[in-house]
Amino acid sequence: MSTDNGGLNGCVHFSDLNYVSAKGFAAIGDNGGHNSSAFDGTWALNNSENVVDWAYRACHESVAAGQELVSQFYAQKPTHSYYIGCSTARSPCCSDWSGRSIQLTAKSGSVTFLIQDQWILVQSKIFDQCDEPLDSVADGILEDPTICKCDASVLQCSGNNTNNCLTATQVSTVQKVFAELYDLNDQLIYPALLYGSEVDAYRLGQLSGAVQGITNDWSRFAFRSAGKKMIMHHGMADPLVSGSNSQRYYLKVAKTLGLLNTEIDHFMRYFRISGMAHCGVGGISGAGPWMFGQTGAAAVPGIADNIIDRLVDWVEKSKAPDVLTGTKFYYGEPSRGLQYIRSHCRFPYRTSYNGGDDTRAPGWRCKLIDNWQQCAARLRRVFEIMMVLLNNIFTS
Repeated sequence: MSTDNGGLNGCVHFSDLNYVSAKGFAAIGDNGGHNSSAFDGTWALNNSENVVDWAYRACHESVAAGQELVSQFYAQKPTHSYYIGCSTARSPCCSDWSGRSIQLTAKSGSVTFLIQDQWILVQSKIFDQCDEPLDSVADGILEDPTICKCDASVLQCSGNNTNNCLTATQVSTVQKVFAELYDLNDQLIYPALLYGSEVDAYRLGQLSGAVQGITNDWSRFAFRSAGKKMIMHHGMADPLVSGSNSQRYYLKVAKTLGLLNTEIDHFMRYFRISGMAHCGVGGISGAGPWMFGQTGAAAVPGIADNIIDRLVDWVEKSKAPDVLTGTKFYYGEPSRGLQYIRSHCRFPYRTSYNGGDDTRAPGWRCKLIDNWQQCAARLRRVFEIMMVLLNNIFTS
């Protein structure tokens, strides 16, 4: 099993090496051809070879070396090759999104900027409109934020009241943050930030008036015809990378190859993890059941599921996962007790409340989304345009 890094990280991910080797794999890692932190891109300046290393060559060479080492040690070639990584394979990044964020919010102190407490206010109004009203459970988790249609105008101050409200300019900032990015030819460049991730987005620097330097490519290759298997997942409260982008990728695969979801199921499964932030890393894991063995820290003995085991079962036993069952402990600490267990459905199924105990897996079921092929960004953009037009009508 090859392990990899997130962001612009240039170091071997030793914690994952320890994790997967303890599960019986021969494991290898690489530094992407450079030494740096996840947010340091200075190594790429005027050095195209470093860029090539980071883009693909370092990973390729480490895999080749790992396979050769296994062959020599065991006197036989490895029968299977696996990969685990975050921001590259799971919750994949595709653009330097924060560059747009600072254009929308500007820096602290500007009239367009919102401080953290104001984003907390925004989040409370989003939950009022899109938590229990959409998924039937008031748990602070948006099960499917892609269907949230939040009216930000309810946040605008009126009269002399300036407490717990936003100026008209700040309301406009909120609307723009949750809008897709299009080019001059009306072609989608990047999806919107998902509702419910805004507070963590501020805490992780996405909306705090700073610029992050992460840029990652999401590579496509002849995967289906080679008989390979891929499990993708994305946090639906990801504050750094819009979860809609992974969904967009799934829809593009379906459209480009002309496949039904049942046909895509043979080689790729995409799971939308409600309430999970960016991979559950950085101490900001999210409010939802996000632990399913995707890292050593998320592999607590006795938890409901393990994604590595599910991948191995699919590759070697033809047992494909229909759900990933996630676990959430109070404050992220197993010693404090179990808070949630929830089975997250593969797209295009939506995890839907089934009645009973909403903190345990039987309380939820998988429901096929009607016309799932239309779950594209443009539909929500139509709503955004309608809301702006209506707001202009009633305020003119």
